[in-house]
Amino acid sequence: MEIKNFKDYCIANISNEDVSSISELEKTISSKTDKDIVLIAYQTSEAEK
Repeated sequence: MEIKNFKDYCIANISNEDVSSISELEKTISSKTDKDIVLIAYQTSEAEK
């Protein structure tokens, strides 16, 4: 698997439903680990397509 640079990605354009799912997953992981968790969705930048 090729490792890409951060510049190869941008914030993903996702639905409100997906944002809610990610938020719920953050809460679940945070509760299990007793740590603040932030999950971020990225997609390949337009230049890469």
